[in-house]
Amino acid sequence: MSHYHNYLVAAMDMLIGDPDVLTPEKDTKKKADYLCIPIQYLDKLGEWRHEFSSRGEAAKRIIYSMGEMLAYLNNNPESDGNVFTCKNGMKIMFADAPVPVGIDVHSTSLAIALAQTLQNKHGGRKTGKVAIMTGSDWMVAKASAAHIDVARINPEVYTGRCKVKLPTDAVSLWTRNHHISEAEWNNLFPRRKIHFNEFVEFEVENFGQTQTGYSNIGRFTYDKHGNSAVIPLKYIKFNSPSYDGIRPITNVQAMYLESLLAPVDEIPIVVFSGLFGTGKTFLAVATGLNGVGYRATKPNLEFERIFVCPRDSALGKDIGFLPGNVTDKTMAKALPVIDNIRDVVKIVGIENLSADSDSPTKSKKSTASQSPKRNTASGFYSKTVMDIVDRYFEFQPLINMGGRSISNSLIFYDEFQDVERFQARELVSRIGNGSKIVIAGDPTQLSNPHLNRTSNGLNYIATKLADKPYASIITCDEEDEIVRHWVLREIAKDLNR
Repeated sequence: MSHYHNYLVAAMDMLIGDPDVLTPEKDTKKKADYLCIPIQYLDKLGEWRHEFSSRGEAAKRIIYSMGEMLAYLNNNPESDGNVFTCKNGMKIMFADAPVPVGIDVHSTSLAIALAQTLQNKHGGRKTGKVAIMTGSDWMVAKASAAHIDVARINPEVYTGRCKVKLPTDAVSLWTRNHHISEAEWNNLFPRRKIHFNEFVEFEVENFGQTQTGYSNIGRFTYDKHGNSAVIPLKYIKFNSPSYDGIRPITNVQAMYLESLLAPVDEIPIVVFSGLFGTGKTFLAVATGLNGVGYRATKPNLEFERIFVCPRDSALGKDIGFLPGNVTDKTMAKALPVIDNIRDVVKIVGIENLSADSDSPTKSKKSTASQSPKRNTASGFYSKTVMDIVDRYFEFQPLINMGGRSISNSLIFYDEFQDVERFQARELVSRIGNGSKIVIAGDPTQLSNPHLNRTSNGLNYIATKLADKPYASIITCDEEDEIVRHWVLREIAKDLNR
């Protein structure tokens, strides 16, 4: 938001997008002195509460929170009228929005009417004391037309990475000791809080990426003595020679692989928010195939299967009219994963999956260079890929995820930017013993009309799990880190202008 406001009128999209704003924790920073809620919102929320959607789920939570607060105010004569004080000191004020007769009463007009009333009461619009809090461009336009200030919600999203320049006298801490303790970090960068599992890109003159790896990047985690510190990346290389051809070629890929290949008990949840063409699906598929033992040399396999839940429909709703059973319908929506399986197989080589298979597979000693001739490669790889899918993968739609517990698996959720908040909570909670969840998405490619760049499931999970020792958050919003095709970098630059 542009500056601190005394009174914030919550637009309905802001409440639906973040119901937790009504119940802040004690250490949560206040958004304003007063967060003002038109009491008439209850009528609209009552209409939505039966919907099986993110809006319906949020409406039920808001109604419950408002009901608890209003009941407290009614039962405590010493309370401040219609004002409820939250744990962090912010006050929730419930008020009737005076909408003129003849005006259609909807959430937008209610918020604007209440904001105008507060402006008139507290010195007019030029004081900057009152604003409408919203994430909707349409609501911003309506508020601006009514000469009301606007406070944008969630202006900053946790990225999971930062760049810092080491002072000259501290360079040896990293280049020689390869270790910066939390105390040393706080001394060097007192205004820059470091978060757990956050990646740090050090900028040092004449020092950067080397032939032995991305030695200018560290991760804030526990060192070998159990103390929190920034230490070099440890897991950016696969443990199988067959996968030597798959290595990071950008800084963000090094961070992503570090998170993917870290032991399950060290980083069980990985969230990658990245532009198209940055390797989100490819590296997740490669990690899964290596983990289940496809052409891997690791004696103790990490996963029993690769569990894929592609974007299809809302939890609890029908998965569509495509012909076939549930698996057929889900596979039709998982073609990006199938494409990446094919790409990984071409790099790591072909494995004889079964002795009695009639597919033209090679022995385990084969390499990608020994693949079939060009004119038969397409059919050959199609058969091999489907054999791999049958043996190692399980595809399930969102509709089948409720109540499941998925153990000993790499669980991959793609296109998470189109998942709603209540779906995101449900899907992340499906993790079982020995499993790793990989969540990927591109917030610039939203298809769900009810979501925006800040209210979607990808941003919600990244924000909630920031600084948690069991989760790694990685964000790629730089066009230069797109690797699929050089022209995509230019497309991304042109589209984001």
